[in-house]
Amino acid sequence: MKKSQIALSIIALAGAITAQSVTFLGAFNGQKGVMFAVDNISASPIVVTGLSSRFAAAGTATVEIYTAAGNFASPVSNISDPLFWGAPILTLPGFVHSGGAVTPDTLSSTLAVPVAAGARQSFWVTCTAATGSTVYYTTGTAQWNATIATDGVVNLIGGNGKTYPLPGTTFGGTTAGSQGRLFNGTVTYMPAGPNQYDTNTLGASLDANGVTGSAFTPANFVACETTPTTVTLNSNVAGAPFEMAYNLSSLVPLSGGGLPAGTAGILNLDFAGGLFFFNGGLAASLLPWPGVPVALPFAMPILPAPGISAQLFVISGAAPDGFELSQAINIQGVPSAPFVGAAGPVGDDVALSLTAGLALPGCTAIPEVSLYGTIYSQYHVITNGRVVMGATANTSFAPAATYLATEAPFVGCFADFNTLVGGSVSLVGIPGGLQVDYTGIGYFAQAGTASTYSIILSSTTSDVTISGANIGLPTTAATDMFIGAHPGGTVGIDPVMPATYVGAGVTAAGAAGFSHGLYSADLILTPLTDAGDTLNFSYNGAGYTVSY
Repeated sequence: MKKSQIALSIIALAGAITAQSVTFLGAFNGQKGVMFAVDNISASPIVVTGLSSRFAAAGTATVEIYTAAGNFASPVSNISDPLFWGAPILTLPGFVHSGGAVTPDTLSSTLAVPVAAGARQSFWVTCTAATGSTVYYTTGTAQWNATIATDGVVNLIGGNGKTYPLPGTTFGGTTAGSQGRLFNGTVTYMPAGPNQYDTNTLGASLDANGVTGSAFTPANFVACETTPTTVTLNSNVAGAPFEMAYNLSSLVPLSGGGLPAGTAGILNLDFAGGLFFFNGGLAASLLPWPGVPVALPFAMPILPAPGISAQLFVISGAAPDGFELSQAINIQGVPSAPFVGAAGPVGDDVALSLTAGLALPGCTAIPEVSLYGTIYSQYHVITNGRVVMGATANTSFAPAATYLATEAPFVGCFADFNTLVGGSVSLVGIPGGLQVDYTGIGYFAQAGTASTYSIILSSTTSDVTISGANIGLPTTAATDMFIGAHPGGTVGIDPVMPATYVGAGVTAAGAAGFSHGLYSADLILTPLTDAGDTLNFSYNGAGYTVSY
């Protein structure tokens, strides 16, 4: 009727079918994406049901997952061939991820990628933006196209780093003995066998914000409180009697309490939790299907685990069993929490992209920030010393006036910093705004250099402070730097800075085509050298008045 596998033997199923996983975790490197493979070395087919991955730094990104039956490494042209990879099997817009050597973030637990016995399945996990988030991986040691982890059923195969989009640039080599770039994360899989969860069909479908599960993974929808949510019921059988059951329980697989229904259906609601009904309340009431989708919009309430579960039932003479079951869905609402702080970006020319509002995990309330009279819900903390407003996270390290003519508004210190040389970037929640701390951050390839300061932004007033500033000298001549604020898209506006900082080798920014800042061709004179120095940018409705 609607299954790829006919589950005639489900009643005789002995023992639970449990998920298994294989994981590799290693030292840091990163790029937009990483390619790897899963080899099923067992004598039985498996189904990959989930992927988790580390990311180079905490942030928000659009993440895509690609997979292809076969070998990314032979021929090696497959690595860069869009035809080999096809379309993504899953796109995750606005995916909020942690960063660094932490527990991998779950990308999906609802995949259904079959891998035959003795076969290879290739994967590519990538962030899509030209700048911003990057996937964390490990530089290997002669581990390209070699096993990097195994559990005796699955071998995890080292592959390549890859820029986005294809054909892109390949990192890690493409011949035996090459370093490889090693996926940092977990592959979860199950033995292929009787389906564990019912799935949607044209005759009966149910989802929350489009989230669907698979025959081996439940359809769990978790969102922050107040998130706009729509549960949609649908069927192509106009006038057919229907009912939706629901309760306050988790979904259960066939092997863990689910009930077989007909020749291939599975009831995944936990009957021990009791049942309520969409049409009838405490008792089922079959009403005729209206012939159009039924949308139930609401703002997500706080629904801690186990949340609410539901499943749709439609009587259909066209179905072999005389009825259709939808997938079962589980909905959970996570309460909001104030933004306290977070780790910033890590690396060279890296951005931590933020979107104001509630975000998983934790549903922290990321604040908006204001600059030059505009409130921004999207902005980016850059390792190169500044906070950039708007949709695009430009991570350039070269503060040229011609470049700034097309730049988005930003504030801070525009320099070639790199946390891998030394130092860190962190975010601190403050009343009515956000503080970004650059602590002991060094210049690219210049060990022993360090700059420390904070950028304090308001959510409403556009007033900005660069405080506690101790900007260190680079060791390399002609290392350019800009300190201040810039409105974006123009040059030479309001070139007002305290005369204290104008001297040999340092000019008021307006003279260099900047605005509200200081610019030096080679930093002969250190602009801010005493810990505790502060620049206050007070917005007057047209521009900034700057005080020291």
